[in-house]
Amino acid sequence: TITVDIPQTAPASEKTALQDLYNNTSGASWTNQTNWNTTSPESSWHGVTVKNGHVSKLTLNRNNLIGTIPASILNLPYLEEINFSNNSLSGTLPNFSTITAIDNVNIKNNDFSFADLETNFTSNKAITTFNYQTQNKIGTEESFDGIVGNNYTLTMTPINGTNVQYQWYKKRYNYFNESDESIPGATSNTYVISSLQDESFDTYFCRATSVNIPDLIIERNTLEIKGEVSQQQKDALIAIYNSTNGANWTNNTNW
Repeated sequence: TITVDIPQTAPASEKTALQDLYNNTSGASWTNQTNWNTTSPESSWHGVTVKNGHVSKLTLNRNNLIGTIPASILNLPYLEEINFSNNSLSGTLPNFSTITAIDNVNIKNNDFSFADLETNFTSNKAITTFNYQTQNKIGTEESFDGIVGNNYTLTMTPINGTNVQYQWYKKRYNYFNESDESIPGATSNTYVISSLQDESFDTYFCRATSVNIPDLIIERNTLEIKGEVSQQQKDALIAIYNSTNGANWTNNTNW
């Protein structure tokens, strides 16, 4: 059996929709932009599948798409599947359900807010497979030294959307059962630690939720407040070192 891949072109209106997508999502900076915005047949453009003369699939996951999905993408009437996962897309998500052929839309791990999804959420949710339940964490992962007695304010950038609620947590690491401990009353996008104490040296993060999109959680990257342990705990570590031949450990860095 010999399989021949014959290049296929798409109608002018569909090519224009692809060009809009490229321009709206910083196409010049894509990880792979092979043949995009060239005269080559659209079936040879990276991530584009053309079937029976029409664009049927867009597979551009993990390709550094940054920006918004243009409304003109709805001018691809034979589109069956979209995979834009693991990029940096945001902005109002189009109503993909108007494309009658579509049955799979994957936009997970992008920068969509609740508001971005709300406008056409009911319609898009009716698509056979609509994958949006995880989005990129927001904010930078931070670590800083705290001073006992000082005040600190931890912040999560507000997420656009209706009825957005926030909850701060302490990150708990347990070898057998990792669990996150919610902080009572810490239900704003900011969390104030008044007069830092030893027990507050910890790792914190915040989760945002919305009743309008109940199965989506948008999470802030962690904030770690570091500090010296008590002299009693330090003495216990030194005792372990001394009683287990610490000078000859394979790695005893800084002990």
